[in-house]
Amino acid sequence: MDTLSEGLLWSRCCDVAARVYRLLANWHDRAFAERVLGNTLGIPEHLAARMAAADQAARTRHARATVEALTILQTQLYLACECGLMGRDESASLCFEAASLVERLVRSHQSQAIEDRDSR
Repeated sequence: MDTLSEGLLWSRCCDVAARVYRLLANWHDRAFAERVLGNTLGIPEHLAARMAAADQAARTRHARATVEALTILQTQLYLACECGLMGRDESASLCFEAASLVERLVRSHQSQAIEDRDSR
């Protein structure tokens, strides 16, 4: 993935994190909100670490951590909706955005693996 694509992906991750952060202000279950916040803030952090990683193994590790955090976020948002902490439309919108980011990261990782294999 080139620097521009990584930067755009990082920006989208930051947008998701900011949207979730703003939603959490209205949640009465503070313990759950803190779990969601910790996970959500980790998403752009992991992606930034991936961008700065010195070797492919570290890039892979941070990409996996980003995908895991996005997938966990989808579960947390679904549960928040089911528990009445947020609306179904907002939950669905954020879940679809997280799924889109996961797909993009997986495609990027697969493309990078092919490039690495072909360059050997």
